[in-house]
Amino acid sequence: MISMGVATLLQSAASKSGLIFPILGGVTALFGSLSIIAKVESGEMAIRTRFSKVVLGKDGMPRYVGPGWHLRVPGWGLRIADVRDTPIDLGVREIDRVSEDGTLTKQIVQISATWRIAYKGEDGCIEIKRDYGDNIRRALYNTKNLDESVANSCSSATVQVIDVVTYDELRDLKLVYDRVVNICGPSLTRYGVELLEVLITGKSRSEAEVLAQAVRATTLQDTVRTVAIGS
Repeated sequence: MISMGVATLLQSAASKSGLIFPILGGVTALFGSLSIIAKVESGEMAIRTRFSKVVLGKDGMPRYVGPGWHLRVPGWGLRIADVRDTPIDLGVREIDRVSEDGTLTKQIVQISATWRIAYKGEDGCIEIKRDYGDNIRRALYNTKNLDESVANSCSSATVQVIDVVTYDELRDLKLVYDRVVNICGPSLTRYGVELLEVLITGKSRSEAEVLAQAVRATTLQDTVRTVAIGS
């Protein structure tokens, strides 16, 4: 309303002096530079900044906003973070399984996980309004590449767990998840992230299949070596 009143007043004055278009152009440029609209997409959250510093609320936690259009002025800004569930591929591992009759089986497993910026605070309390903004800040500022940092932490922890568990324990995803979180939990907390699940899928290979693959690999290497020498 104030800007419309100023524009009307200037238009009235300019119409008397013949400067209506230059003045209106200047007013438009002025308000255009002072009023900047920022959009936060669905599935995103943003924390407010002032001169590149995080704006804190009365509770000492970063102020954040949800999806929608938000007005900002020079010096004030928004740092946007994706808060949706994010799947990651943690690679493939091979483990030994010995059956009751003594048969050795190689179990090849594909490991994946899902994480997101945590709703809960460091102490586990469910104070969404207080803790969520701080977790967004951690995700944005405590690492240069959030996806890579989370993947590295989860991958390292998962490998440590899988290398020591038995085959029967491996099928207990709740057990695997708890052990992985116990190892990488401090790193994830630093990034404001929580691990939602760890998935393990794969198939068994008998000792004969493993031996056959080794023979094929050796034969292929010999063939390549022979071709290289012959050429």
